[in-house]
Amino acid sequence: MQKKRPWLPLVIASLAALAANSASAAGFGQSAQSAPLGQPLDFAVQLRLDAGEVLGPECVSAEVSAGDRRLPPALVRTELELTGPETARVRVLTSQSIDEPVLVIALQVGCVARVSRRFVVLADPPVTAAAPTMAAVPLIAAAPTLAGTAPTADTSAITTPVNTAARADLAGNGGSAPAARV
Repeated sequence: MQKKRPWLPLVIASLAALAANSASAAGFGQSAQSAPLGQPLDFAVQLRLDAGEVLGPECVSAEVSAGDRRLPPALVRTELELTGPETARVRVLTSQSIDEPVLVIALQVGCVARVSRRFVVLADPPVTAAAPTMAAVPLIAAAPTLAGTAPTADTSAITTPVNTAARADLAGNGGSAPAARV
């Protein structure tokens, strides 16, 4: 004889409802993996949500480690930004400047079923102001000079005025002309 178990269908229905509810979970998309040294962390990652899934800020948490040192939770803040009906962005921000080149960000998302992922980020060198550049100025090469002599000016372009009266005398004198004065 078989015993009746009236509670069995209730247990099966409860487990099925629980399994269906936990199947709804967020998935991670692309991340912006840039963190300049000497500045606070501002890390963002895209989330893919299931249809109808509601995710609140209380369902997101993060831990940040800089090198071998874990930052205290009071210095780490998360922000949830809804970007579409089935997408969101999580930002992980720190109030302390990053002083280590290797960061590990452990991100947990979800209220009922939690999904977690670890991101390893290599910090960028500090951004420095670019040095002002000088415009290229052509240099005029000086002619080589002998030791003990002073450079002379190029006189090929200088014209000496000629006395027109002396030219007239030259034409009438038969070729003898006084020397021109400079």
